Amino acid sequence: MKIFLTIIIILVLFSYGWLLNHLHAEDKYPNEPALRYSTVDIRQLWEVCSYQFQILYPSMQRSQRTELCDCYVDHMRTKHTPEEVKALTPTKSKELGFEMAVVCPIINREGI
Repeated sequence: MKIFLTIIIILVLFSYGWLLNHLHAEDKYPNEPALRYSTVDIRQLWEVCSYQFQILYPSMQRSQRTELCDCYVDHMRTKHTPEEVKALTPTKSKELGFEMAVVCPIINREGI
């Protein structure tokens, strides 16, 4: 009888643990907002930004370019959906560039 009772208790505990884990599987980070941008999207935004600044300002320090592109990507992620960014026309892209220049100004270091 003791063995039977022990087996029942173990089964109940395992079932309870499985149920808790299964019910909260989608809620692993309850305090985090839903991710709108994939890691690949963020990486691509950052790489395009970095490449553009390398072309426009070849003498810009890497650390400054890093800070600037971090600012750009953060602004894009908080203000625009991935769908909005992918659907940017050349005109809207230019307007966004002017907006970003205000939000993330280039600090005049090293003659830049």
